[in-house]
Amino acid sequence: MERVRGSFAAFNRGDFEAAIGAYHPEVEWIPYLGAVDRPVYRGHEELMGMWSEFKENLGLRLEVKEWIDADDTVITVVEFRGVGTSSGAEVHQTWAQMYSIRDGLIVRVEPFADKDAALEAAGLSE
Repeated sequence: MERVRGSFAAFNRGDFEAAIGAYHPEVEWIPYLGAVDRPVYRGHEELMGMWSEFKENLGLRLEVKEWIDADDTVITVVEFRGVGTSSGAEVHQTWAQMYSIRDGLIVRVEPFADKDAALEAAGLSE
């Protein structure tokens, strides 16, 4: 959990080098937003490229509204806010993300429409 928290804090400071330190070199990130180049980003280089593009185009900021720690899985409810640098249009969206942890590093990030869907995927629903 602390590794995921630290990565969020570093990301929001714009310190991608510190943020990427929480991720396994072979990480897979499935983005939630439809305005991305590919369905899965793999490895540090692709992940940092995605982050840089979002930051450049949207002035991206992510705020975690809820944290759920389940040993080797962390689920977050994330609020995304940004403003298009070209259009000036405001973007606001909320979704859930499931972080899979292996050997203390994030190996996979999967998006879900809401917390209940993420909990079900993690086998944590009631």
